[in-house]
Parts: sequence; structure tokens; C-alpha cells
Amino acid sequence: MDLKNFYKTGYDIFTPKMEKVVQKLNQELFDFTNKHFDSIEIKKEFKNAEDFLNNFHKLRISEDKINQYRIELSKYINKDEVLLSRIFKVLEKDLIKIFGPDIVGQKNVGIVIQRPKDTGVFPIHRDAPPNSNHEIVFWIPLVDCFGTKNMSIINRDQNIKVLKMFSENKKNQYNNIQKYYKKFGKLNKIDKGQVLAFWTGLFHYIPINQEISTRWSLNLRFKNLFSPYGIKGYPDYFKLIRKSELTQMTIEHEK
Repeated sequence: MDLKNFYKTGYDIFTPKMEKVVQKLNQELFDFTNKHFDSIEIKKEFKNAEDFLNNFHKLRISEDKINQYRIELSKYINKDEVLLSRIFKVLEKDLIKIFGPDIVGQKNVGIVIQRPKDTGVFPIHRDAPPNSNHEIVFWIPLVDCFGTKNMSIINRDQNIKVLKMFSENKKNQYNNIQKYYKKFGKLNKIDKGQVLAFWTGLFHYIPINQEISTRWSLNLRFKNLFSPYGIKGYPDYFKLIRKSELTQMTIEHEK
């Protein structure tokens, strides 16, 4: 991770050794789905896990079923917090450079599925508040993301302008914000195995997927154990995943 670029712009796209984690998860998602739908139909329809993810929208699933599927899928990938551990191992060195040796991570890794033309997307927003400004979000695509299949994000300088625009009580101000964002927001191409890390105070949004394949992505947050929390705190929302010797010594002493 390029920390100089991150501190300058508020975000960074980098290529850690995440590809094996993504490939393993993609196969697990494929296998999980085979058990929850007609397995013969799934196997006939798709060549492999990557083909399945990109063409998931070809399955005829009702909206009620897809919502239930998302819930069950989230429970599955977060079982025993194994996925969180896998991701942390890849990002550990970068996270220590940013946060120091005492680190907490989001307990439940978020998974998002957005089929072509799916209108269930968030408008332009930032995570902090209500999240803490002391967190970093990691957006991890499970498929190659390009064009509107990507996340739109702006840099820190433009972020200040958008923040000011949100504070101004003007008629049709949100339309002005959308125009500004359309001009400066970047839809960076991010391939499977790459990671987008961004500060929680940065405005961003996921556009409606106008491509012909489905968007799958993970999102999770990390922060320093002792930095301020937002409304989502420790230990309800975050899990301690790394602690310094000093913190361990203190925990043992206070038992």
C-alpha cells in the first residue's frame, strides 16, 4: 500500500497477495450456492466459480429469495471469523504501519451482490460520521470491476468541497453535488485481487451497475484499538485481532 498516496488523496488502490484469498472464497461461494439451489442447474449454467459470480444474474431467483440468499451467504462467510483472519494476514504489514500493533477489525465482513440494473445502491455518502474518522475501509472486489461495475470516489481536496456543499442550504443542492461528483469522481478499474483502501471521511458511492455482468465485493474496516470509536464500537462491532506486548501485559495484570 502506497501510504504517501493514501495520505495525499485519502485512498489507494494496491495489489497485495489477496488473489489466493479471493479465489478460495469464490470457490466457497460457488459450492455454497450449489447446496442452496438446484445443483444440476448451477453446474450446467456455469463453467467455474468466476463464471458463476460474473453471470449470477442469469439465475432466475425472486427478490425475496435473493435477499434471503444474501443473509445466509453473510452468515456463511463470517462463520468463526475465518475470512476476517485470512484478509488480515494479507494486510497485516500495511495495517501495522498505519495503526500500530494494536488493531481491531470489523467482526462481520460485508458482502455485496449487485446485478446489472440493480437500483439498490447507496447515494453519495461518507461513512464517518456515524463511523469513526479513525477507521479505514477496505473494498475488495471478487470479480474484475470496470466502468459502472466499480466504486466512484474522490480525493481529499475535492472531498472538502463536497462537504461544504452538503452544509449549504440551497435549493436543489444535491443536484449540484451530483454534477460536481460526476465531473470529479473517479471510477478506477480494479481487478480481482486488488484492494481499494479509503478513509471513512471520504465521500463515495456505488453507481448502478450498467455492465452485463454481476458485481461482487467485500467491505470491512480496521482501526487502532485505542482510537475513538463511532456509534459502532468495541466489542460489539469490532474484534481484537492483534495486540502489542504492552497491551497483553496490561490485560494479564488486570485479570
